[in-house]
Amino acid sequence: MGKQALVTDLGNVLVTFWERSELVKVITAGFKDRDQKFHGPFFNGQGEDVYDAIDTGSMDMVTFHEKICQASGIRLSYERFLMLWARHLEIIKPVAELYRGIQKKTPIIVVSNGDIGSFHAADLLRVYAGIKFYEVFVSSDRRLKKPGLFGQVVVYLKSHGFDPGICPYVDDIQKYVWSARQYGLGGIVFNGREQSVDVLKQSLAQFGIV
Repeated sequence: MGKQALVTDLGNVLVTFWERSELVKVITAGFKDRDQKFHGPFFNGQGEDVYDAIDTGSMDMVTFHEKICQASGIRLSYERFLMLWARHLEIIKPVAELYRGIQKKTPIIVVSNGDIGSFHAADLLRVYAGIKFYEVFVSSDRRLKKPGLFGQVVVYLKSHGFDPGICPYVDDIQKYVWSARQYGLGGIVFNGREQSVDVLKQSLAQFGIV
């Protein structure tokens, strides 16, 4: 039998976050003139195509920043934009504490649909919660979103001596947990924003992870 790992999402499992469409509005509102009107796809209900492009790596964050400034008419440096973009993330402390203990015996691997914010979340957890992830899969970097990203994860697990069948995947979104199971992983639906960490403990115990 191969080794066991805990595979996990970040958003609403280990960190809370804002929807990106709302985040864009908040950031731009803070820098626009009082009478300035927004225009462009971010403010006309067409933003999801842009976010999908970011998540699959076909648009980088530099271009995203430029598009936001053009659409809103604001002036905001890329460096300052990135600081504001990542500022909304907050660690879900009870889950982080659980994972910090788990990593002593079980490697933890991240699988996240997202942009640079996912890397920032992983870095926050590394620095401020002491969680040293074994590997981090972010869709924008791998140029593939879940559920297809699970294919890369399974190949990685097998090539590093892990048995996917005993590696549970934790996500707050049911369809991704179902997809992970289709790829041969275990699956746990858990929302750290809404559920007690004890619920996750009970589910992990079924995989022998305590």
